[in-house]
Amino acid sequence: MPDQIQLRGGDETENDAFTGAAREVTVDTTNKTLRIHDGTTAGGHPLIQGTASTAADTDTIALRDAWGRLQVADPQNDSDVVNKGFMDTAIAGSLLAATSDAVAARETTSSNAFTDLTTLGPSVTVTIPASGKALVILTAGITNSSTPYGGAMSFDGAGVTAALVDSLTLWPTIANDQVIASTVLHLDGLSTGEQTFTAKYRRRGGGTADFGDRRITVIPLP
Repeated sequence: MPDQIQLRGGDETENDAFTGAAREVTVDTTNKTLRIHDGTTAGGHPLIQGTASTAADTDTIALRDAWGRLQVADPQNDSDVVNKGFMDTAIAGSLLAATSDAVAARETTSSNAFTDLTTLGPSVTVTIPASGKALVILTAGITNSSTPYGGAMSFDGAGVTAALVDSLTLWPTIANDQVIASTVLHLDGLSTGEQTFTAKYRRRGGGTADFGDRRITVIPLP
């Protein structure tokens, strides 16, 4: 059976009352969305969700609010009054589409700097919108041939290098005892347009770091 990642969460009321740690993600079961926390804002920041279509008349743009509910501007003409349900292609950049890739093979490195493993990646190519923001999720099983050493997984892409972003770092307490974990990174200031994100790896401390079940997921944010 494949590994599963379960995020903590609750209904809308429970989420509204919760202040999560910076970069923590919780699940809103009422509105079927995720909330990204910054350590200070009660309720966090919900992700926008929805679909879009092109309307023949684009005087009014209908948007979804933070909970995915349609919000329509004041009518500009008679056709708007009749056709309040449309969404203009101008908001296509606000839609979220997760792109993910994985490498199952366990491979090693003794490098102190972030580098590629024998099997490159995993790697994904996504379009970063004008906001320059994205959610990056890194997952891997990490161990080391010696204690008390560990390993770290990061990425290059969208104008940043592995050494400049927070990484998924583990320090297993038992040599060669693989631990699978994930980290969620909420990034801004990324290069916009089509960008490729490629996972990179390094040992921490000493020994030989071992990585398996590697996965990278990127979700562009409006």
